[in-house]
Amino acid sequence: ASLAQDNAPNGSFYTSLRRNGVWNASLVGDPDIVVIMLGTNDSNNELWHNASYFRSALEFLAAGYTALRPNVSIALLSPIPISPAHFYHDMVNWERRIVLVTEVMRNISAESSFTFIDGHAAFAAYPASHQRLMYSDIVHPTAIGSEIIADAVHAGLCGVPFVVKTFP
Repeated sequence: ASLAQDNAPNGSFYTSLRRNGVWNASLVGDPDIVVIMLGTNDSNNELWHNASYFRSALEFLAAGYTALRPNVSIALLSPIPISPAHFYHDMVNWERRIVLVTEVMRNISAESSFTFIDGHAAFAAYPASHQRLMYSDIVHPTAIGSEIIADAVHAGLCGVPFVVKTFP
């Protein structure tokens, strides 16, 4: 089976993933679980269309995995918040769009057999004093931030509570 690129929402992240070879690389192997984490960069001013458009593009991407791997489990990992420790001229609106993306992922998961993992809430559970340890810039996690994401994925996939850790 293949996923027809012509049916992708115009200009969607799926189209970008195909163009950059990321889509084909993600199909290597025979995974039991596919965790999709999108939305942070997709919700910035230059790329954002609206929540409905994001939803259709994400549904198209997830359908591609299930069409190619019918037995795969899909988990949607919401984007982390933008770092309040770094300045960006449109931070408030960008964070609002990330919250919209999180809700879209939560809704898609509730309407399907997908697992929803709340990366946004996992990062928000840490105090502001930890932000510099968690982010290398406004949206990219450090090793500590990546560990928080991994812990959120583990909790979500195993159905156990997310536990906030103490970092130095």
